Amino acid sequence: MSALKFLGRVTGSSARKGASCTKQFSTTTARGIQGRFIETENAELNQVLKTIQEKNIFPAYLPEPKRKIVFNPRKTTFLQSNPIIIEVDGVEHRFSTIDAMKGIPNSKKTFNEAMRLMETPEDWENLPILLAGYQKSNIALHNKHFGKIIRRAEETGNIYTVIECAKQVEKTGFKLKTHEMAVRLLAAINDKIVHNGAAATEQAVKWMEVTLDLLYRHERLAQKDVTADKGIHKSQVAHGLVLFTRASAVSTKQAAGEDAAAELILLKDQVEVLKSQWKSIDLKDLGSDGVFATLSPLSSSAGKNLNGAGYVRVIAQNIKAISLARELVPAEANELSAVETALSEHLTQYATSDKGRDGRWAEIFQQVTGSAPSWPQVASKPAQSSGEAAA
Repeated sequence: MSALKFLGRVTGSSARKGASCTKQFSTTTARGIQGRFIETENAELNQVLKTIQEKNIFPAYLPEPKRKIVFNPRKTTFLQSNPIIIEVDGVEHRFSTIDAMKGIPNSKKTFNEAMRLMETPEDWENLPILLAGYQKSNIALHNKHFGKIIRRAEETGNIYTVIECAKQVEKTGFKLKTHEMAVRLLAAINDKIVHNGAAATEQAVKWMEVTLDLLYRHERLAQKDVTADKGIHKSQVAHGLVLFTRASAVSTKQAAGEDAAAELILLKDQVEVLKSQWKSIDLKDLGSDGVFATLSPLSSSAGKNLNGAGYVRVIAQNIKAISLARELVPAEANELSAVETALSEHLTQYATSDKGRDGRWAEIFQQVTGSAPSWPQVASKPAQSSGEAAA
C-alpha cells in the first residue's frame, strides 16, 4: 500500500538532521487508489491535475499549524528555511507558499477543466485519484458534477471507470444518488449493446448487475443526503433499462443457438418487477409522475434532469426493452403493452413540442429501437464540444 507521510518539522535543524514525524496519512484503499496523479500523454491535462494536486489536495493532509504556514505569504522566508515536505507514493513533495487569497484555484472550475480534457483510458485512471483527493480535502462536488462525470465517461468510452469509482464510494464520495445518474449509467451500459451487438452483451450484463447492486447500496448511504433522490433503486425507468439488458442477453444467446434457460428466468423475474412498479402510474399523464418529472429536460430540477438527447435515449431503451420482452416471453410481458404505448406517446409528445428538438434525437431513437420515430423530422444541430452542455 502507498502511504502519504509528513516528513519535515517546522524547525530547520530538525529537517536538516532528518528528524520526522511518524504519523501516517494513507490515501490508498484495498482497491489501490493512490495519492499522486498518473502522468498522461496530454500535457494540458497533466498541468491541470498538477495544479489541483499541489494547491487543492496536498495541503489538506497537513496538520493545521503547518497548513497555516503554507498559506501565509508572510511566512515565505520561514518556509524556505524550514521546509515542509510530505511523501506521496514514494515521491517527496516540498511545499511552496500558497497565497490563500489569490493562489488557490477554484476547485469546481479546475474539476470541470479536468473532465473536459480526459479522453483516453490512461487519462481516466486519474478519476478515482481526483475524487478521493477532493473527498479528503472536503471539497464538495454537486449532483451536476457527478452527472458530468457519467456523461464524459460515456462520450469517451470509459464508463467502467465510473462503476469502479462508485464501488469505492467510501473513498471517492461517488454515490449514484439521483435518478439522472442512475439512468445515465444504465443507458450507457446498454449503449454497448446498441452499438456493438452480441459481442458486448455479456459484459454489459455484468456491468448492469454491479450497477444494480450499487443502487441498492447507495440508497442506504444517501438516506440523510438532502440532495439525493428517493427510491432510485425501485424506479420504473431504471428497471426498464435493466429489462433492456436482460432481454438482450436472452436474444443474443438464442440467436447464437445457445441455452438461454438461466437468462429467461432472470428476464421473467425482471418483467414481474417492472409490472409491479408500473401498477400505480397514470399512463395517461406520465409527465406528472415523479421520476419523469425529475428526468424531463423541461424539469426545474437543476442538475438532476436529462437533456433532450439523453431523455430520448433513456425512454427509447425502455420502449425497446418492453417490445423485446413481449417477443421473448409474451405470456409474462404482454401486460406491459399499454406501458409501451404510453411511453411511445409520451416521447412523441415531448419530441414534437420541445423547441430545442434536434435531428440527432431521431437517429438515437432509430439506433435503439430499429425503427424511425413518429415525430416530425428536423435537421441535426452542430455537435457541442465537451465543454458545453452535454447530452
